[in-house]
Amino acid sequence: MATETLELTPDEVVERGKAIYEQSIRAQVEAGNIGKLLMIDVLTGNWVLGDDRIKMARHLRQQNPDAANYALRVGYPTAEKIGSWPFLPGKSGVGL
Repeated sequence: MATETLELTPDEVVERGKAIYEQSIRAQVEAGNIGKLLMIDVLTGNWVLGDDRIKMARHLRQQNPDAANYALRVGYPTAEKIGSWPFLPGKSGVGL
């Protein structure tokens, strides 16, 4: 992908990031990398695996100073979780 000079909304970054991951990256990284953090510059398609978001973002910005980065955790629906409710099979989470 060529570098674009445009403003993207957060929703557009997420949409592009998910599409790039599914179409171009997932098959390459999923085996053996479950749980690792992956960051994609949605303007160029460049990506990096790692565990330090700041270092990963810096790496992508060295390649493209205008990077619009999307992060995900390989094999998970989200990169991070919010809250502390444990998942308990058979429980709804309400009134635990």
